[in-house]
Amino acid sequence: MAWFNEHPPPGNAYNYSKEAATFYTLAMGGAVRDINELRINAVLPGPVETPILADFEQSMGKDTLDGVKAFLGRHATVEDIAPAVVFLASRESRWINGTAIVADGGISGALLTALVPPPDDF
Repeated sequence: MAWFNEHPPPGNAYNYSKEAATFYTLAMGGAVRDINELRINAVLPGPVETPILADFEQSMGKDTLDGVKAFLGRHATVEDIAPAVVFLASRESRWINGTAIVADGGISGALLTALVPPPDDF
């Protein structure tokens, strides 16, 4: 905790925690490979129409989330994200390990290719 206080991450806490969880997933894929049938993967959704969306508006900024919604036409629903989770939990994904599947309607790709500008605290 002391180290974290001395080295605060840029941006908001949600983005930092998501980056940490994603890095952990990528790093641990190789570490668990020798454990029989154990895999570690992640699903990275964009904004999803759930009760927590209001909290994201406060922490990430309503303008940012409104921009995502305007670009994509809507926020995701649970039904949009669940199939990725179900797939990763299935035997059909048995060779997928240490991977983060982005399920965000394409907003990450649009940001990475500069099709849309990143928010100020990205």
